Amino acid sequence: MSDAELSGFLDDELTPEEEERVRARLSLDAGAPRSLAEFEALQELVRDVVPVPSAAAWSAFDAELGRQLDGTAQPFASRGLPVWGRVLLAASVLVSALGLARWLGGEERTVLAGQRLPDVPRVYVAPQWTSGDPRPLPPLAGILEGRLDLTPAQVAALGSHGLVQVPCPGRSLRELYPLEPAAGELPPLASADASLLIYGAVASRLALELEEQIVRPEVQGVVDLLGRELAQLARDGRGQETRSAARAAQEYVGVLAALEGLPMTLSQAANGRVQAEVAQVRTAVGPARSPVLSALCGREVVLDYAALRDRGLFAHAPRLDGHARAMRWLSAAGLPLEPRDPAASRVSCVLVLALARGQLADGRYGFGALARLEAALEVIYGRPDAVTPFEMLEAMRRVLAQQSLAPSMLSDAVVSRVATVAAELTPRPTLGPAGPGELAGVHLLGRLRSLEGQALARLSPAHVPSRTRSSAYDLLGVLADPVAGRRLRSVVSAEGSDGSDPEAYDVALAALREEARPWWDPSRPVPTRACLEQGRLWTVAALLRRRGLAPVASLNDPWYRDRLVLAALAACNAPPPAPEELPPIDGAGPTPVLEPLPELHARLAFSAARLRDVGEQLLADGWGSPAVQALDQLARLEQALTAASQDVLADRPVATSTQAALAKYVPTLRALAPLDVRSVEDLGRGTGGVLHRGVLGLERLVLIGVDPATRRLRVASGAALVANEWWAATPQASVDEGAPDPTWAAHRVSGRKQ
Repeated sequence: MSDAELSGFLDDELTPEEEERVRARLSLDAGAPRSLAEFEALQELVRDVVPVPSAAAWSAFDAELGRQLDGTAQPFASRGLPVWGRVLLAASVLVSALGLARWLGGEERTVLAGQRLPDVPRVYVAPQWTSGDPRPLPPLAGILEGRLDLTPAQVAALGSHGLVQVPCPGRSLRELYPLEPAAGELPPLASADASLLIYGAVASRLALELEEQIVRPEVQGVVDLLGRELAQLARDGRGQETRSAARAAQEYVGVLAALEGLPMTLSQAANGRVQAEVAQVRTAVGPARSPVLSALCGREVVLDYAALRDRGLFAHAPRLDGHARAMRWLSAAGLPLEPRDPAASRVSCVLVLALARGQLADGRYGFGALARLEAALEVIYGRPDAVTPFEMLEAMRRVLAQQSLAPSMLSDAVVSRVATVAAELTPRPTLGPAGPGELAGVHLLGRLRSLEGQALARLSPAHVPSRTRSSAYDLLGVLADPVAGRRLRSVVSAEGSDGSDPEAYDVALAALREEARPWWDPSRPVPTRACLEQGRLWTVAALLRRRGLAPVASLNDPWYRDRLVLAALAACNAPPPAPEELPPIDGAGPTPVLEPLPELHARLAFSAARLRDVGEQLLADGWGSPAVQALDQLARLEQALTAASQDVLADRPVATSTQAALAKYVPTLRALAPLDVRSVEDLGRGTGGVLHRGVLGLERLVLIGVDPATRRLRVASGAALVANEWWAATPQASVDEGAPDPTWAAHRVSGRKQ
């Protein structure tokens, strides 16, 4: 049965023989009668919102449809159809989205109009190994094969503990990893910091490509669609309630249009509120009353505009400034959805109808564009944990099946019931309830919230009164195992952010740690489109949840655990992106000495391969994308580091193929590394200032590790990121004003102190 036959059957346009054939096919589907009844009810409800076309309009539509079926015209371009023509097509889109799509045999756009894109979870296989007895540290003279250039105190620390971290002027990995080391130089060290930095850099590059190629164009297309459809509903919709709701939705969409630089015609009063809202988003100063949302909700609504400043990824992409602020405003500013207030909730229903009935300039329907947009956003920010148009659409489908409720799709009774059902359909929030400054309700693209934001909020003095302030180390406490957690507890105290009631803090931390299980637990399937933050913190957790013994005794002592804490803290920052163009990775470099961390490298390899596949599926140039190619290169390198680390821990020979892959270590790092590793993130405000976490540069890590080629202990030199947190009286982004060395990091030995 074709789409044309089904459409003709529903419109009573078939011959008796054709109708009999369709009825025979439908009889094979037990759900067909109910869906037909839903469709007939829906036809009546749609007519109540949008005027029925005149006879002349029908004739023009028939002529246009004939040209389309004959192949003499382009597929229904929105600018080539009258408004009423798009209304009729929109009815079929909404019907398809409400359940009739299961009958359609072809791959029409309408089949996917109300469905999210599928996402198949991937199974992570954790590396396995059997550790031998750790070897004691030998005398430096027996394993040193290059000059140290260290102070006496630094040499003493290295000889006693197997590692030392010292200042150096470098800001790029290229400075610490020369392709051809000079005579007498120490061999390169494959450090955890270098791997985490490169992974973050290429992941950031993918995120920027997704923003520029998918998110911004699709958001602008959806805004344009909503502007046109809402204007038509505000002018021609049946009933004053429908027209008023459409005008309110226009004002909401008008904020997005202004932030994205798109034109939209509004009344003088509405335009004044929109411009006032946009000004507050751009100045981003403190909590303040939202002019648009307060008018829409009929009560005062306060948003935390300071939280809408560019940070993280967008701090490295000023060309996305307006778009970034629009996305953050969308995350914070939801449309009201309250069963007891159908007038306000009706705005969300009108917005969904506009998406269902409208087409983009390229002929795609609103929900089709929204599905692709949401898939890209899942990678950058995570799955939506609020009511979105998809939940609203499903709620409408369920409510409209109960035909006795009311004769109108937008009556108070129907809208109130839709609001109730939509709230029931929304999945449990990924990270707890909405925080201050976030308006609950319908979010066009979901809420863009982070685990770190939740940690800072729920471990703040407001929830743990004994505390002085939140700390960037709170996030590490959420990810850590009990052993590392106890050490982090003392770190928090040393940083001056702890109070006198550790029990209240520990209770709050334990609750958040359980909610954050997907961020650290490798035992469950990982969605292919898991967000960048979750992937990054999942790998960081490997540093804080170590198992087994290292082959060198020094890698099992507190000095080394402190080193991993600082590496984990640095890796929480979103680093500057990798180069836009991937240079050729030619030739071979020196084989690196290993800091054997198979769990870390395995998670990095898995995450890089996952993002590579996502980029290939979503980006227009697919495999040709520089970010996709960089992720593939990184996945291969991290797989080699995983295999070599397992072999080293098990004290067995490293395969020849693995050694050949490791020869690409230095060339790959040099090709993918950002020019400047420094970054700073504004994590949240508190009493007395703003909490910042910064990567302030690079330090030189000198460590006794294992040569994978010979399985001998060697002294090697690599990169360690300098990371810390600090408070400032006002927001600032200068990494040069960074914090001093933490007093508890004993493995960092500065020559200035000697």
